[in-house]
Amino acid sequence: MTFREQPGIAQIPERQAFFRDSVVNACVSVSLGTPDLQELSITCPSGISIPVSTLKLFPNLRHANVQVGLVPGPILDPNAPFTILSNLSQSESELSSIYEALRSEPVPRLEHLEGLKLKWGIKTHAADVLSTMRLDGIRQLAVHTDRRLGQRFIFDMNQLTTQTSSNLTSIEILSYRQTIRCTTGGRLVEVFAPLLSRPQLREVRIELQPYNFSLPAADVAELGRAWPLLEKLHVSFRLRSRDILPTLHHTLISLSESCVLLQYLHLPGIATGIRLGPAPITLPSYPESKLQHISSDYLQCTHSAFDIAAALYTSFPRIVQAGPRLQLQASKWEPVNVFLQMMRHSSSLTAVQEAFSRLRLPGDRQISVSLYRMALYNGTLPNSTTYRHALEY
Repeated sequence: MTFREQPGIAQIPERQAFFRDSVVNACVSVSLGTPDLQELSITCPSGISIPVSTLKLFPNLRHANVQVGLVPGPILDPNAPFTILSNLSQSESELSSIYEALRSEPVPRLEHLEGLKLKWGIKTHAADVLSTMRLDGIRQLAVHTDRRLGQRFIFDMNQLTTQTSSNLTSIEILSYRQTIRCTTGGRLVEVFAPLLSRPQLREVRIELQPYNFSLPAADVAELGRAWPLLEKLHVSFRLRSRDILPTLHHTLISLSESCVLLQYLHLPGIATGIRLGPAPITLPSYPESKLQHISSDYLQCTHSAFDIAAALYTSFPRIVQAGPRLQLQASKWEPVNVFLQMMRHSSSLTAVQEAFSRLRLPGDRQISVSLYRMALYNGTLPNSTTYRHALEY
């Protein structure tokens, strides 16, 4: 069920109440017509909330995508008029029975949920959600919010993840609210400690833009050991400190050995490590590695972009992307990815190395961006001839 966005509805309480009653009424109608419904999707305009107990109308629900704010209370407000159900086809006596039942709190919790996606609102609380449904059978859990909820959101997410079981294979927790003030969250592995005992996890996406956490190399290694089946790890938030960052050498070796199925890696920050003289980055070779993507919000470089790309290219044969796919602003990953694409599409890495033998920071960024623009202009990735032209660009 999708209810179209209506401008200004959040500012008019009467319209909010009417819209909420309409959504509840539609849910009641669907539940009466399809009592064994197993999949439910509700999308409502911003500013609209419905009682979380509305979901109890569907006791056999297995997959729910609820993109509407959830608040405590019975399905119908005790003061709701009987006429709210007037559009239903049941007899008056049946409607009267339904009306009374909806004004009281349905008792049984949802028992069979396997997949759950929730929009977390200002008045949504973990205790109310957990009183409505059991999460010990959940395999996929996703929670999104665009509200500024502070420490309460972190506490609620801890409570939710605590109630999940070892069956959990996918977790997604997103907070998109951009603010100048940042809420301190502590160590990520402590806040989401319950997830460390979920060994079946294959996809983990935690994006908390209004929060800062710490995630040193040792904690990244701990995540890898906890999730041996991991295929995708995307963690993004503001760093409490950039003094101690996971390094390419330590982090990639640790995760490559702990998570042999890992294909996608994004961290809040990565450092290329300490540079000892002119020596390039050296990484062990992982010919069986499935890693295709590596990126971070912040990249601390002590090596040239060319050296970083060469290390990734020679160690991980399946890698196709270095840095975020969508970069809204200049990033140190951009030249790394340009070099990586050239290496992937060149017949010989030696040819690329010869072409850029004179290339070192900071000039590599300027030249790589020029190559990138030339590639866009030509509609193709640069070839070995273009490399040499770029040196004269």
